[in-house]
Order: sequence, then C-alpha cells, then structure tokens
Amino acid sequence: MIELTVPWETNIPKDHTIKVNKYYELTNELTRNRFVVDLYAVEVGARGITAKSLYNLLKDLGLSRTHINAFLEGISKAALVGSYQIWLGRERSLDSGGERITRVK
Repeated sequence: MIELTVPWETNIPKDHTIKVNKYYELTNELTRNRFVVDLYAVEVGARGITAKSLYNLLKDLGLSRTHINAFLEGISKAALVGSYQIWLGRERSLDSGGERITRVK
C-alpha cells in the first residue's frame, strides 16, 4: 500500500507520522486476515524535496541506484511544476467562476 503526500518540507516528519497512524488499523486488520501488507507512506515536498521514505520504496521495489536517482529527479521536478501551477492559480477568485483575474497596472 502506497500513500503519497506532498507537504511543505517543514511538515514532512509530522505528515509521515500522521499517514502511518492513519493506516495502522487497516494494515493490522489485513495482516490478521492473512494478507501480506507493506505500507509505504512517502512524501515529496511541495518545493521538490524528496523524503527518505520515497528512496526506501524505490529501493525495495528493486530499482538500481541509477534508476532511483532518475526517478527522484523527475518526481522532484513534477512536484515543483505542480506547486508552481497552484501558485499561478492563486489569483483566481471563487466569485469569478474560475476565470483568471488580471491585475490592472
């Protein structure tokens, strides 16, 4: 089971703990029912910092160091692009029906 979170970098340890605790009962119940469960709560910071948890997941999946590094670079860039797109959308108003509001200079 993989749970991805994209928090601010200052919240990564806190958010990791929250996610592990959130799925604790579910993973225990599945284990009691004889399922093999591995929980990976992984975090990629909103500004592109990748947490050790993501590296551990990729390593456990059997990726080589070269592939892990390439994946981490790509996911870091994707997080940055996504955060930037959210930042650009900050000027949208709920009252405008989603249309972009431009500032008059």
